[in-house]
Amino acid sequence: MVFNPEQVRYLEKLAGLRLEADERELLTDNLARIVSFVDQLTAIDTEGVAPCAHTQAIDSPRRPDVRQPSLPLREVLSPAADADNSFFQVPAIFGVGDEDKDEKGDA
Repeated sequence: MVFNPEQVRYLEKLAGLRLEADERELLTDNLARIVSFVDQLTAIDTEGVAPCAHTQAIDSPRRPDVRQPSLPLREVLSPAADADNSFFQVPAIFGVGDEDKDEKGDA
């Protein structure tokens, strides 16, 4: 798959990156290599292979789900750079200035 410059710039923006031209070119090449590798995986015959979440059996210890008192709201919000009542305030990153682009970054 070939990524066009607009798609790479869109991904750059979504990731909150500021890349130089040579870094952007490297990212474009790396993305193409990754997608090519994933395409190779689609050629593997998985007929009869059961879906799984892990390649090895994992027996994680679990704690009982016991109701406990919550932390005080003031304590929870104290490390926040900005808070409003009972919510963390964070900068918007999705949809700001991208009204004319679809989810792939195409105009």
